[in-house]
Amino acid sequence: MLSSVHQASRSIEIGVDAGTLMEVLCDFEQYPRFLSSVMAVELKEQEADRWRVWFEVVLFRRNLQYTLDLTRNDNRKLSWVLVAGDWMTRNTGSWTLTPLEPSLTRAAYSIQVTIEGNLPPMVTSLLVDASIPRLLREFKRWAEHSAQGNPPPRRSPGEVPA
Repeated sequence: MLSSVHQASRSIEIGVDAGTLMEVLCDFEQYPRFLSSVMAVELKEQEADRWRVWFEVVLFRRNLQYTLDLTRNDNRKLSWVLVAGDWMTRNTGSWTLTPLEPSLTRAAYSIQVTIEGNLPPMVTSLLVDASIPRLLREFKRWAEHSAQGNPPPRRSPGEVPA
């Protein structure tokens, strides 16, 4: 069985303040409403700025389940580590928020994933790299609409947001 490691980082400017964006990032139970790859989320534990969250996502056209431990550091950083998961032996990463203006924040997303399976490393890299821009766009759309008091309509499971 092959093991494929991939690391990627991207950033996007989002038209909300860092505090509002951090609220969106930490509202895990809302993810299925706006992230096209997230089918279900369950908050397992919460203590102050730490969460254990179970996710079911569609990745590589297959359902994948995993649990992350997430930690928030003020309104600057949300980081995570894998606790358990199908196919993955590692999933570490973070969102780092940098205020640019009162209502503009740069959100830098970074991830390192190790996937077990029969996918060649090049295929894993392409799939991970292709999913990040969509993820960033979906967070941007949700955060900006929510900040204006009108979140986009709820999507149906499996529906790809516009």
